[in-house]
Amino acid sequence: MKNMKRWMAAALAVMLCLSLAACKGKEFDAKGYVKSVLDAHYHGEYKDYAKYLDISEEEAKADLDKDVDQQIDQEVGAIIDLGDEGKARYKEMLVKVEKLAKYEVKDVKKQDNGNYVVTVEVEPSNIYQTLEQNSTSVTEEKVNQGLTPSDPAVFADILVESIQKSIDGNTYGDATTVEVNVTKDDNGAYGLEESEVQKLADALFPQ
Repeated sequence: MKNMKRWMAAALAVMLCLSLAACKGKEFDAKGYVKSVLDAHYHGEYKDYAKYLDISEEEAKADLDKDVDQQIDQEVGAIIDLGDEGKARYKEMLVKVEKLAKYEVKDVKKQDNGNYVVTVEVEPSNIYQTLEQNSTSVTEEKVNQGLTPSDPAVFADILVESIQKSIDGNTYGDATTVEVNVTKDDNGAYGLEESEVQKLADALFPQ
């Protein structure tokens, strides 16, 4: 279960590596860019994100879905083969978790070097602070029922039920602010480094 948070951060990092936005000779809207990336990844809202990349919403969704599927294969596939149905159920739960993300992009400051610092206010979810305990209790329930946790179907049930328990009991901590750097590469395209992505993930979903 601890790997789940790393999976989400990795998935977002992969997405951001592929979502550099060109400035095209005008003032870059770093605040809007950060919001569009967060909205696309966490809330499944692709309209503004697609505009920054100059692609269709359908293409944006397809690209992100592909990245998510690859991350699931790498993360879960190293443990057990869930099969297509199991992976689909797990993915559905991950989407529910991501929708718990509460954030508001508040401010942006342009730096002398042309890069930007964007301030994001987040309310931390406690889902990862309860997930391991819920996983243990659900696993014990399955064992007491005479089921084998290493069975792919049972393992998928444990994943889904554990995550749902944590979603049902989710609460938020006090709002905090995170500053992330939006930097320009050698080709003039703006984006977020992986370390900036990790800051947001840690603030939104602390362990």
